[in-house]
Amino acid sequence: MKSQQLAEYVSEQMRVGHNESTVRKHLLAYGWHAAAIDDAFSKYRRANAAELKALRAHRRKARRRKWTMMRRAKVAAAVLVAIVLLVGVGDMLFRKYHRPPPPKAVVVTYGQKQVSDASTLAGTIAQYTIASGSLPTAVAAVGNNSVRLCGSNCASTPTAAVVLMVYKASGVRLLPYSPELTAPNKYAMYLVPHAKCASTSHIGAANTNPRSMVILFDQENGHTMQQRCMVL
Repeated sequence: MKSQQLAEYVSEQMRVGHNESTVRKHLLAYGWHAAAIDDAFSKYRRANAAELKALRAHRRKARRRKWTMMRRAKVAAAVLVAIVLLVGVGDMLFRKYHRPPPPKAVVVTYGQKQVSDASTLAGTIAQYTIASGSLPTAVAAVGNNSVRLCGSNCASTPTAAVVLMVYKASGVRLLPYSPELTAPNKYAMYLVPHAKCASTSHIGAANTNPRSMVILFDQENGHTMQQRCMVL
């Protein structure tokens, strides 16, 4: 193989993808002198200078691209780890030091307690009427806030007791029907048999139903008072 043929052989092997070290070892193994091999590679480089330059530039660019992608991946991974750590630490600190505000206490107004007392008393009167067959005809004080409903004689007739929230036993009275009847103040509650309510605030006409009764009271509503009429 002449010098020109050797140069062509080297060029062909390099084009197909063999590296210079492999080609050199192969030629040395087949008896070629190192000087002739160096000369062949020099001719190859001169003939393909532009191509080799472009190849080297491409390889440098590929290495830079690979490094840039790796660096971006590392930076993204570091940012993700930092975010996870911050969220975890923040959640841990929140759970450790955050104290939810105490629940707001439900404030029941005096007027709401008045309505509750009237409803409780109405329910007790209804139970008494079902058990005895007639309305109570007397109201007796059992304690400061306890009222007993009974017939004409509380000692011998059926009774029903009820405990009130704000009304005193002395303020609960059983009165005969009158179309002009109203509760004088927020401490008085009137039980009026044989009556109707003309509205939620006023007593109406007399009622012939022997089991009909209304409850009259003066409900506190903020800074004002409002007459209430409740039908049993």
